[in-house]
Amino acid sequence: MLRKIDNNENNTLTDLELYGLKGPLKEVMEKCYYAFPMQGKIFITRKSTKRFDILHDTKIIFNETGKEIDSIDYIIRDKTTTYTTQEYSNDGLITKSTKYENETIIGHSYYTYDDKKRSLEDIYNSLENNVTYRTLYEYNDHHNKISKRTTYKDGQLQDYTINEYFDDGSITVSKRYDANDSLCDHHVDHHNQKGHTIKTIFYKKDGTIYFESDNSQYYNEDGTQKKNKKNLDDFSNFFVQKEIDHHGNFTKLVLFHCKQPFIAFTRDITYFQEETPANNLFLTNLPFTIPNGVHIPSLLTNPITEPIDNSLIYKAESIFESPYFELPTDVLKTLVEKSTLNEFAHIHYYTHVFKDIPSPISYRGFMIDAIALRNELDDLDSNYSINEEYEFLEDNSKVIKSYTLRFPDAEGYLVFVNKITKEDATEFDKSKFEDCIVVEEGNLQLGNVLLLCPSEGSPLRQESDFESDFQEIVERCMVYYAEDDPHIFMVEVQNSNYILKSHNVKDDFEIDDLDLHYGFGFRRFHQELMERIETDSKGLILFHGAPGTGKTYYIRHLLREIAMSDNIVIYMPPNMVDYLINPAFMTFLAKTVARYNSEDKYCILLIEDAEPLLVAREADTRIQGITNLLNMTDGLLNDMLKMQIICTFNVDIKHLDPALLRPGRLLARKEFKPLPELEANILAQSLGVDYTFTAPATLAEIYAKRDDHDTIIHDEYR
Repeated sequence: MLRKIDNNENNTLTDLELYGLKGPLKEVMEKCYYAFPMQGKIFITRKSTKRFDILHDTKIIFNETGKEIDSIDYIIRDKTTTYTTQEYSNDGLITKSTKYENETIIGHSYYTYDDKKRSLEDIYNSLENNVTYRTLYEYNDHHNKISKRTTYKDGQLQDYTINEYFDDGSITVSKRYDANDSLCDHHVDHHNQKGHTIKTIFYKKDGTIYFESDNSQYYNEDGTQKKNKKNLDDFSNFFVQKEIDHHGNFTKLVLFHCKQPFIAFTRDITYFQEETPANNLFLTNLPFTIPNGVHIPSLLTNPITEPIDNSLIYKAESIFESPYFELPTDVLKTLVEKSTLNEFAHIHYYTHVFKDIPSPISYRGFMIDAIALRNELDDLDSNYSINEEYEFLEDNSKVIKSYTLRFPDAEGYLVFVNKITKEDATEFDKSKFEDCIVVEEGNLQLGNVLLLCPSEGSPLRQESDFESDFQEIVERCMVYYAEDDPHIFMVEVQNSNYILKSHNVKDDFEIDDLDLHYGFGFRRFHQELMERIETDSKGLILFHGAPGTGKTYYIRHLLREIAMSDNIVIYMPPNMVDYLINPAFMTFLAKTVARYNSEDKYCILLIEDAEPLLVAREADTRIQGITNLLNMTDGLLNDMLKMQIICTFNVDIKHLDPALLRPGRLLARKEFKPLPELEANILAQSLGVDYTFTAPATLAEIYAKRDDHDTIIHDEYR
C-alpha cells in the first residue's frame, strides 16, 4: 500500500510526499489484514483465508525535511517472515541493506555510486551459504543507461551482459555471456517514444525465440500509459472506506469490491513534535469465529467512503486475478470454517460456483501419486488451484496435504486430492512406474482422488473428452506394491478408504499327501479345482464343515498354489464380511478386479467365515449382501468381471440361501469332516504321533497330539 509515485521529474516533491503522506510525519508502520463482514460490521484477521496467502507490512522513517532515511519491508508467508532494513547516505541513496528471516540475519548488501548517483557496485554477502556476489556497472553516457553489467561469485567471473542502444532509443539489445565469452542468451526490448518497453523478445543461445512479451496494449498512441492495465469495469465496483487523522493521513482503510470488504490496512503514525498516540489498533490475530460473549469493536467506526485511486489499482489488480475473487465473503468465510487440513469444502464450493449438485467419481483405494497427477493435469488442460493445504514442520518447511483444481476450459469439473501422505518408494514395484511418477528423497506422495463432474441434467454437461483423458492420467499415476512371490492381498480400511495390502505367503507350506489328510479322492478334487481356477471359469466355491476339520489348513495350501500361478488372491477377513452390502466397497472391488483383468490376471476373492453373508435371512441388510454375491458369481456383474469367490462357513449347508447352490453358479463344494478312526490313526502314525484314536478325529485334534498341544483341563489333575 505504501508506494512511491513515479511523477517527480523535476524533483519538486519530497519522499514523504511521493508516498502520499502529509504533515510532519516521522515514522509510519503499515500492516496488511484480510477483511470480512460479520453482524453488519467489518472485522479483520491475519489468518490466511486461502484467498490470499501473503501479507506485506511496511515501516518507513523520515527526517524532518521529509527525506526517507530508513525503511523495512516485511513479507509474511506461511510461518516465515522476511524483511530488509536499509541505511541511507546524506543524498538519500541506499548504502547498505540487511535481510532478515524470522529475526535472523541472512545477508548484507552494500551499494556504491558515481558522482551522477548511478550505481557502480553492488555487493551481497549471503550468510546462509557463505557466498559473496559482486556486480559492477558501466554506462553509456550518450543514453545515460547501463552498457555493461558484470557479475562475480566469490571473486570468480560468472557472466556479463552487454547492452546496445539504437540512437533513437527505440530498441535495446542485451546479450549475456559466460566467463568464457560464449553467448548464453539475449533479448531485444522495443520502446515507445516515452521510453516505455512495449515488446520484449527472448532468444536462446542458437538464436531461436523461446519467449515473447507484448505490452503495447497498455499504452496510448502518444506513448503514455493507459489509466489501467486491465479493464476491470474501470474499477467501478471498487471503493474504499477509511478513517483519517488530523493531518489527513489514513489510519485505517478497507478495500471493497461489490460492497464486500476483502483487504484492509492499518497505520501506526508518529509525528515530529507531537506526543506518540497510543496504539489502540486491537488487531492482532482475530479468528474467523468470534467467541460468544466477547465484544470486539469493528474496524471502522466513522468511515469516509471514496472511489478507488491509482495508488490502490495495483492491489486491486493482484486480488482480482485470484480464483477466489468471484466468491462473496460470506461464502469464503463458510469455506474457511468448514475446511480442514485434509478436507476442503469442495462440495460447498462446487454448488455455489456452478449452481449444481456434482456427480462424483471416486478413485479412493488406489495408490495414486498426487504430485505426478498435478503435473500431468497441467499438461492436459489449463487449470488453477482454488485451494491448497499444507502441514508445517518444525524446520519451517511444509508438505502438501490436499489440493483442489478447477479447469476454465472444462467448466463443471473439479479435481479434489486429499490425505496426501509420504510413502517409502522401495515398497512399490518400480518396474511399473510410468515416467511421470515423482520420487523425492526416496518417497512417494500418495493421495485420495475425487473427480467432481456435471450431473447428467446440467447445462454444463457437454460433449467432452475430459473424463476419459482424466481416467488415462490417473492410471498413469497409479503405483503398486512390490510383489514378492507368492503373496496375497488383504482388504484393509485406511483413512476411511479401502486398500489392498500385500502379504507374503509361506512358499514352503505344502500338504504332502492330500488324500491322507482329507480322505481318498481329495487329491483329484484339488487338481480339478486348480484347473478351473486357472481358466476363465467364474463362479462360487464353498468350503464348509465343523471347526477343526482342516478348512483353513487346506486353504493355506490352496492359496500358495494360486499365488504362484500369477493370479490375484484378495482375502476378506471375517470382520469385513458386512462391507459387501456397502456400495462404496462394491465400487472399489469392481474397479480393482477390472484393473487386474486388463492385465490378463484373474481374481479370487476369499471370504472367510461367511455365514452372515450366505445364510438365508429375512433382514434387509442381509438380502443386499446375498444379492451382491449372486451378481458377482453368476449375474450382470459376473459378466463384466473375471472372478471366482471362495467362501468358508461352519453351519449346515441346508441353512444357505438356495440360490447360491444353483448349478452353473457353484463351481465346487467340499464339506470337511473328521477323519474316520482308521484314517485318523494312519495320519497320526505318518506324523509320528504316539497315540491311538478310538473315534473319528479332526485334523486339529491329530496335530494337537503331534505338537503336544492338548488342552490342559483342571479336573484331570484332581
